[in-house]
Amino acid sequence: MSRMSGAVLLTLGLSGAMLVGLGGCAAPGSPAERSTVQFRPVLATISQVGADPLTEDELEPLGQLDCEALATPLDPPAAEPVTACDDDGEGYLLGPAELDDGDLAAVSASPPPKGATQGWGVLVVLDADGTARFADLTARLLTHPAGDPRNRLALVLDGRVISAPFINAAITEGQMLISGSFTEESAKRLARQLGG
Repeated sequence: MSRMSGAVLLTLGLSGAMLVGLGGCAAPGSPAERSTVQFRPVLATISQVGADPLTEDELEPLGQLDCEALATPLDPPAAEPVTACDDDGEGYLLGPAELDDGDLAAVSASPPPKGATQGWGVLVVLDADGTARFADLTARLLTHPAGDPRNRLALVLDGRVISAPFINAAITEGQMLISGSFTEESAKRLARQLGG
């Protein structure tokens, strides 16, 4: 378990892992053929509209979101808030991207430790700059209580939320394990989507 040393577990959101295809990419992980993965703080979700402490003006784009008819840009502008959906139809209002796959040093599917009750996961290692910014981001997300959508971080690929885990600890070492009800196949798919 030494390669997991210092890794912090991210607990997946309410509906588990959100997986999406790579849109017909011939070579997953090939920079020229893969969209950018963006890491964006969740500001609100459709399922929690009305409970969020945002203004009506801030929530307006989310209230108009129709996940069944949504046509989102493949790479939404990083500096702007966006609305996006996951494959289960949950809609999200997301803050500007704070990291992207350029901040990743390594990504791999991770088998469960011997004797563990949890399934496969995805190990993500950040570069030095990404580590510092991610530490700040996760500390900020932790100021919101568990279960609050603002305690979640969305991973966005091709304009879709592929995962939106709750943050249960500040991640300061630059390593994290995204865990949930992953099978070996789904963990490897998410690792490929993240560029591993």
